[in-house]
Amino acid sequence: MIEELQRNRTGGQQLLDAIANTVGRTDTLWLTSVDRKADSLSINGSAGSIDAVANYITQLKRSGYFQQVEIKESHQDSSNKAVQIFLFSLTAQFAPPGVTAASTTTSNTNINSTKPGARCSHEAPGGESLGVTMAISFREYPWYLQALVFFALALLIIGAGEYVPIFPVASMRNSLQEHSRRRPT
Repeated sequence: MIEELQRNRTGGQQLLDAIANTVGRTDTLWLTSVDRKADSLSINGSAGSIDAVANYITQLKRSGYFQQVEIKESHQDSSNKAVQIFLFSLTAQFAPPGVTAASTTTSNTNINSTKPGARCSHEAPGGESLGVTMAISFREYPWYLQALVFFALALLIIGAGEYVPIFPVASMRNSLQEHSRRRPT
């Protein structure tokens, strides 16, 4: 019985973790408010570009925690002409995977932040992750892993160029070796 209640629970911590994961995967975007009434969310924020807003909507949809994501408004902030900032407002339904609409709890959650770049991050008691799994992009890996992948790709390309006969380096090397064999010394 207790396990079933925990499985069906969609508390504020799970919502914050899902939002933090989507905001953290979007560059130059910050949220100014998130209002929750039952499972309906109203999200307001700012972004450095209209592409960042589109990427955030894509991240919300891909997360598996949000459905019916709809942009209500998006416009360039006219209060500061020196910096290009886009304000946006959107709505979504919070629907964690494996939880039916009938089993969600009704609560009102209001999260406000006036600082640009504010991020949310939560862990379960004891420091363990809450288990939100999302695919991450290559640019989100640490720099040293990115460098290692690029180095491995460079070695693969150089090796292919040297030893695969259809590539120019290998065919030039083969023709020079054949030409040197034909020349009498």
